[in-house]
Amino acid sequence: MRRSIAQLAFLSFLALPVLAAVPKLAELVSAKDIDPLVRDVIDNLQTDLADAATFRQAETRFEHAAYTLALYAEAVAQANGSIAWSAQARAVRDLAIKLAKTKNYNQARDLLERIKNVVSGTAPAGAAPAELAWEEVAPLVQVMKEVNLVNRSLRRYVRRERYFKRYRDRLDKAAVAMTVLAYIASHDNSAAKEPPKPIENAVQRYDQYSAQFVELSKLALDAVRKGSYDEAKAAVTKLQDVCAKCHEDFRPGIEF
Repeated sequence: MRRSIAQLAFLSFLALPVLAAVPKLAELVSAKDIDPLVRDVIDNLQTDLADAATFRQAETRFEHAAYTLALYAEAVAQANGSIAWSAQARAVRDLAIKLAKTKNYNQARDLLERIKNVVSGTAPAGAAPAELAWEEVAPLVQVMKEVNLVNRSLRRYVRRERYFKRYRDRLDKAAVAMTVLAYIASHDNSAAKEPPKPIENAVQRYDQYSAQFVELSKLALDAVRKGSYDEAKAAVTKLQDVCAKCHEDFRPGIEF
């Protein structure tokens, strides 16, 4: 009997271990891991602020990048270890949230300059803001948008072993990003409270997907750092299975 892709994905999902709880972010990645992601986003934001016309044209992309920066900054505050600007990570977060919401070019330039000064260590240290719930940092839709972008990179770089070897540095960044994003997504199961179709034990199922999402992202990261193409590809392939089933249940028709 031939099985559909969705059935095969579900069987693969069932074969994965069920985790009791998602580990703390500090158990998954370090602040040093996240720092390059922050700097890449800042570079992208700087490009979109080249002039007022570019800023207007890049409005949606700019908003998403700023929210992503806010998420990564909060992640730096929660991650293992510290970097030069760890103590001011939540100040960066709050500036990035403001940046995501502004439609004013001059204000955006000012906010980004302030963020760059904090990250470079040239801004005076101020009082550290309090921790925020992840949904207060950025809407879940922005988290999942970045998940989709990172997921494409993961798939691309494990497609062939020669890609894996040639682009290990890029793959490492993508695996760190996915681990952080998976952790963040696991803290918001609102999609399961009003699922698009009747699902038995919907919240429990969503939480199970989330836990496996985190575990497989971390397995992919560990495999990349170990230099094991086969293990990295296996982890990313299983990750796609979990994503496929989760989308089928909770985000039908939305590409991942």
